[in-house]
Amino acid sequence: MKSNLVHKVVGSQYPLWRTVLLIIVLILGLGQTYVSTHFYLLYNKANSQHHDVHHEYYISVTKPINTVASMSNPNANGFTNAEIKNIQNQDFVDRVGAFNPTLFRIVIEPPKGMGHQDFRTLLFLESLPNAFLDVDTTNFKWKEGDKYVPAIIPRSYLDLYNFGFAQSQGMPQVTEGMIKLFVFNLEVKGPKGSHKLQGKVVGFSDRINTLLTPESFVNWGNETLGSVSKSELPEQLLLKLKNPLSSDIGSFFEENQYEISKSDGAKAALTNLINYSSFYVWLNGIIVCALSIIILLLVVYLSIASSKTEIMQLFFLGYGVGKIALPFQKIAAIKLLMAAFISLPIGAVVAGMIVKNSAQLVPFNSAGFQLQLLLVFGALVLLICALVVLLIKVRIKRLSV
Repeated sequence: MKSNLVHKVVGSQYPLWRTVLLIIVLILGLGQTYVSTHFYLLYNKANSQHHDVHHEYYISVTKPINTVASMSNPNANGFTNAEIKNIQNQDFVDRVGAFNPTLFRIVIEPPKGMGHQDFRTLLFLESLPNAFLDVDTTNFKWKEGDKYVPAIIPRSYLDLYNFGFAQSQGMPQVTEGMIKLFVFNLEVKGPKGSHKLQGKVVGFSDRINTLLTPESFVNWGNETLGSVSKSELPEQLLLKLKNPLSSDIGSFFEENQYEISKSDGAKAALTNLINYSSFYVWLNGIIVCALSIIILLLVVYLSIASSKTEIMQLFFLGYGVGKIALPFQKIAAIKLLMAAFISLPIGAVVAGMIVKNSAQLVPFNSAGFQLQLLLVFGALVLLICALVVLLIKVRIKRLSV
């Protein structure tokens, strides 16, 4: 009887239009939270599966070419040890790697079965510390007397050959696996002599836009064959950045008149921007959800204020805080859970559209993802529900004082 009396007092404060409007607001808030949580978890799962793409930022750095200065000073376009150390000491730089070019001439001939056998061309090779490479370096090593000189080429070079050069020269198109089987003839020569060697492609890089060979081969050739260049300093550096969005990057390179790869810088900035965006999308969802919860509490508080006289009478009749608060808590919790269940299919449809559009750009293994999403969303809803129940009890308790 007492319980019915309390429910009668509470129920009179919740007309149908207010209940429907409140549920719609909660659906919007919780639906936004579901979608933003989905996007945040989706991106971070993809992020962990493609750590290199989203967490390591590299840019190449050179000096502006000065033809007149380089004619009088072969090292005019090179970086001194002091300059490299200064770059390394910048807060936005993680580490610096110097490209070491071959200073002798290299002539390459295609292997048998690749079309024109009279085709020969000059080639350039460089080396870079293995720590900067984005390929498996197990077979990327060389010592004098080895049968093959291993090489890593940019993946874009293979596309350029297949869709440009091969077709115009009547040569076959090849896959990455096929080209690794080919053996190329190399003729290396310098002021001190020449050698005939063989080379093989052992990897393809998406990060480095030059032909790479082990540093041991470059050093051997430069020392054994001699140099046709008088330059002794590295003319290109590769920087691993800590924060590609640092405001100090542009001012530092402009102050020192260094040039950076625009595509590398833009890609690094874009990927880091996506990192921040994924967090702020999730944060925006939480804020929208918080606003809807505040509206729920305001409606409940309004009902409590409207029932203040009846509630005070219930206190005089011997009702405790818990018994009086319970109907308000039940109504708020039911509306919250109802909105959560309705928002699930709506959020799933919107989130599915995000996955469909993102899968091509950021592929990831979805195993266990949906379960993780439901657990996070469910835990969040239960946490909100517990908070609302507690705040309602606190509000009722204040009236008893």
